[in-house]
This record gives sequence, structure tokens and C-alpha cells, in this order.
Amino acid sequence: MNCSSGPSVKLPRSQRASTAAYVGYSLGLLICILGTQISGADKPSMKYKMSFDRQASVGERFRINCSYKSTETATFAAKGGRDPWKRRLSANCQGIWKTLSMGKNGAPSKVSLAVDRCTYTLDDGPEQSLPPGRIITAEIKDGTTIFSMNVGEIPEEVNRVLNEFMRPRSEGISSADERFGSKEPRRVGEEWPVGAIATAATFRSVGSNVADKDVKGSVKLTGIRKMDGVDCFVIDSDYRVANITPKSPMADRLDIIGEFHERATVLLPMDVPKKRIGFSVVTEWKHHYTWKPDDGFATPVDQTSRVEFDEHSVPLESIQE
Repeated sequence: MNCSSGPSVKLPRSQRASTAAYVGYSLGLLICILGTQISGADKPSMKYKMSFDRQASVGERFRINCSYKSTETATFAAKGGRDPWKRRLSANCQGIWKTLSMGKNGAPSKVSLAVDRCTYTLDDGPEQSLPPGRIITAEIKDGTTIFSMNVGEIPEEVNRVLNEFMRPRSEGISSADERFGSKEPRRVGEEWPVGAIATAATFRSVGSNVADKDVKGSVKLTGIRKMDGVDCFVIDSDYRVANITPKSPMADRLDIIGEFHERATVLLPMDVPKKRIGFSVVTEWKHHYTWKPDDGFATPVDQTSRVEFDEHSVPLESIQE
């Protein structure tokens, strides 16, 4: 595969899949979650109150174990044009997450990850890794998440993985409760709509044009499951966003339009304010545009991106500093 024969695999910042899936603040990227139960019984007739937002605390730590897999493709419609290309990235990351500071919204504004193990493979290349002991920091500066490492630079491939679980929520960004929560207590098996207004606003805040009416999906309290000795809500979400365009399109693809699909499952502790224990998400982007390079013919392009991400976190004893 020779990616240099076509448009770059890297989409405009406002149109890339993240990791949370591109949308840094999708359910895949939201890191502050808790659950509270109205009644102690877990009978089907009981209703439960859930909140996806929680008050973080400086010094709190979690052991994180996550896996990442992405596939990106592009096909070119013009006869005699460029060959289709495909790019794959897989990664595994383990380490200790720590909250270093908090924002006015009660969510972490600066976090770190002490790497135990971080490996990644691009296409059919050899497995690469970060040395154990590296400290990666994510911090919000002027509304943008900045990643840094105590020694050396963070590879682009690792940055893409970090975007799935280590991006703090900026001030003014819609909360998880606004996007996925329910104002009413819910029984196991009940569904409610995704917050279209808040979700569309989140897309717009990161550089995309999205209308409220183009967001459609639902959230469901699927069940209750014990994990790591903790009773957890099992909550599934599934939503789509259509007719997405960038506020600042690239000059060689001015007519780009996209659609987004996310399916996620979160395991949320029922009766204690802890970070989510388990999280799985699949995000898919589809883009269509006419590619017009300076030195070539206009070519219709269909580009796709799919990310599969799984995370397991175990809370450790909080250390206040």
C-alpha cells in the first residue's frame, strides 16, 4: 500500500475519528461516570436513577487496561485513478491513571498515565512500544487537549489511542448527562433518546457543522452485572449523526460530507461515585468528497474509518496531594 498516491489518511481535525472516535467528548471519550441506585433491590420492577457525571478528586488513581483497533480505507471513483488504500492500527496500553487537577466543571483538567506497557502495530509492520515508566500527561490549554511525555515525543499512533480515554472535558462542552442521561428513573430494559441538542452542540464545539435534527439514537439500561466484586449498571447506547460538514474544510476537498455512528456499552458502579469499570465502543465515520489536488484531476473519494476500543479500570486508593 502506498498512501502517498492519494489524499492523506489524516482527515481534517474536525472530521477525524478519534479514537472517544474522533469526537473527543463522545461516550467513548467521557471519563467521569458514576451511578446511584434509588432502591437496594435489583428487581425488574425497580427504577434506578443514574448519573454519568461525577465530581473528580485530585490524586485519585485507576489502573487502566485498554485495547484499540482502527481501520481506515479510501476508494477512488475515477477510471484509471489511484488504487484504493487501507491502513490498520492496533494497540494495547496498561498503566496507572492519575487526576492532577480539576476544572470548574468538576471534571479533570489535567491527568497523567504512568505507562506499564504500551505496544502498537501499524499495518503489517513490526510491533513497537513505549518504554515502561514513561509518564504521559494530558492537559487542557486554551480549550485544546495537549499531550506530552516526560521523555521524548509521543508517536502519532499512540496519540490516537490516548484520544479514546485520556482527553479531559473542556469547560462549556456538553456533559455526559446532557447527552446520554435520563432525567427520570429507569427500569432495567427501558430506553430513552440520546440528547440530540447536546450531542450536536458537542460536534459543533470541535469544528463540525451539525443540525440537531440529524442526531438520532437511544440509550438503554440493559441490565445489572457484578464486575470486580462491584454491582454495575450495564448501559448501552447507539446513535448516528448525518450530514456532517467541517466548519473549515481543506482546500483540496471543499465538498466533504460525513456521517457518524457510535455503539457503546458502559459498566457503571451502582452505589459509589467511581469511574466506570468497563467500557466498550465502536465508532464509524463515512466521508464522501471530491479530491482536487493542485497537480491532478478531480476525483470522487469515499473514505471510511472504524475504531474498536475496550477499557477496564480498577480504582486504587486515592492519594491527596
